[in-house]
Amino acid sequence: LTVVIPAYNEVNRIGPTLASYSEYLLGNRQSYFSSVQILVIDDGSTDGTAKWIESKCIKGVDCESLPTNQGKGAAVAFGVQQVKKEGL
Repeated sequence: LTVVIPAYNEVNRIGPTLASYSEYLLGNRQSYFSSVQILVIDDGSTDGTAKWIESKCIKGVDCESLPTNQGKGAAVAFGVQQVKKEGL
């Protein structure tokens, strides 16, 4: 299972979002989901989101950044191209 999370100027919300997804997908549910990838795509944020993601990435969470804001659809499409696990 892969969850793609697009993020644009989310520095104040990305921490709680990742904590929630991580707890649910990587915590107690690990036995249910045999293979999990959480993929955060920073969409050219200007508020420090990319820097926060790079400094705080945790086990089971992959982080990529687009150089400029290209829109949510482009961030999701880029994320789908980065998927390493089966299932999306």
